[in-house]
Amino acid sequence: MKRNFLPITVHTVSGKPTSPNRPAGRTRLPVFFCLLFLCSLASVRPDPSLRFSPIPRLSAVLSPARAAEAGVSDSLGAVPPEAPGLNLFSDPAAGDPFPKVIDRINQPDAYPDFSFDGTDDLLEIWFPPIRDQDCAIFFYQDQVWMLDCGDERAEEETVPLLRMLGVTQIDRMINTHPHHDHLNGFYAIDAAAPVRELLICFPEDATQHMTAAMEYCKGNGIPVATFQDESVLEMGDGFVTFLAWQKSSETDTMNNRSAQFMVTYGNCNMLFMADLEYQGEKQLEEALDPENLKADILRYPHHGVSRMVDGLFDAIRPSLAVITNTSRIVELRASTKFLGDRHTPAAYTHQPGSVIRLRTDGAHWLCERVALPESAKGTENTEDTENAEDTENAEIAENTKSP
Repeated sequence: MKRNFLPITVHTVSGKPTSPNRPAGRTRLPVFFCLLFLCSLASVRPDPSLRFSPIPRLSAVLSPARAAEAGVSDSLGAVPPEAPGLNLFSDPAAGDPFPKVIDRINQPDAYPDFSFDGTDDLLEIWFPPIRDQDCAIFFYQDQVWMLDCGDERAEEETVPLLRMLGVTQIDRMINTHPHHDHLNGFYAIDAAAPVRELLICFPEDATQHMTAAMEYCKGNGIPVATFQDESVLEMGDGFVTFLAWQKSSETDTMNNRSAQFMVTYGNCNMLFMADLEYQGEKQLEEALDPENLKADILRYPHHGVSRMVDGLFDAIRPSLAVITNTSRIVELRASTKFLGDRHTPAAYTHQPGSVIRLRTDGAHWLCERVALPESAKGTENTEDTENAEDTENAEIAENTKSP
């Protein structure tokens, strides 16, 4: 992947008109010539057609081992380990005509002139048409990762998407916590696209679902590795990173101990909050500096069944919230109102006939719905909506309008 690294030099200028050690008798440069020189500089204008790629601070992006191999040290100004999640790339070029997050899910005609120029690799994140479960598929360079794998409905909801996308293997499967709606889709997915590695953050006997998964991995030769709070997983060439957070105590509920991930590529990031609930959200807010929590897009916690902690959401300040559910159930009323009051648009993963695709080149996000062909739609199950109160799309749009 081609990237342009620009040398940056910072100069400190003294505010004193003269140096106290300037030798006597040396004449000063006439003021006239100083003004003439400054005027000549002011006449130079940058070419507006030039756009520069974000500039990464390599020692903060790469692991210590890879940074050492590359000869990069923290002397370049890298963020110390106690400041996780900080955006490590420069801001987009001044005068950019496009917003950072282009939301064509809620506004299909938004910024029709925008497209990726093809010079940088894209990070793609796909959400199957799931509800009340979690699964996200990541594509970057030649790797495919999956964050959680849903439940037994994966055969009808996730596997058809994998086939549509031509996925033949999952390089890394990451489990945030061993509840059935995050782990029991493992078997159907492995049968469709063999899993090369499973990463876990709970004991192998934490739940019956985890115990069954461990036995399956041993029987099928699937390596199992562990991660923990502050682990950084590098995807592809290492410019895409997954930073793990587990800030709740060992005595808290499993939902509150589920792992959150800040996924970062260039100047863009997205926070995945697994099934965090009120107590876990409070502990995450208290454990991290608000600046480290800022994310462009939020995967809303626990399928959107409740409102979030105000301070945590205000620190994240997302431009879009993805909810792994359908908008047509009463339980989502609280989160719909919560997001509407904050003028934050929502994207619901369960919309029959389409899936959510997020793409970024490290400078912008393009968020879209992609129609599914008949062969990838699977078998729809509407049991969860038969007796539910309908949250109309018009109401959602009204709630999320900017003031």
